[in-house]
Amino acid sequence: MARDLAPEVERLLQFRDPNIRKKAALCSSRIIKKVPNLAENFVNPATALLREKHHGVLITGVQLRTELC
Repeated sequence: MARDLAPEVERLLQFRDPNIRKKAALCSSRIIKKVPNLAENFVNPATALLREKHHGVLITGVQLRTELC
């Protein structure tokens, strides 16, 4: 299921609403925990999250980068 949802979650990481991006980053973190092979798909979107001004998105972006490491 994580493999099927990964492209949709990756698309939602670039959504306009910060709350959607925050939830997508949390979901990405869980996907990476369950299927580590998909981590390379989330490298570029996670980098973009680190430039956010919204605190919730920034914190989840840092968490996602930590999972990627």
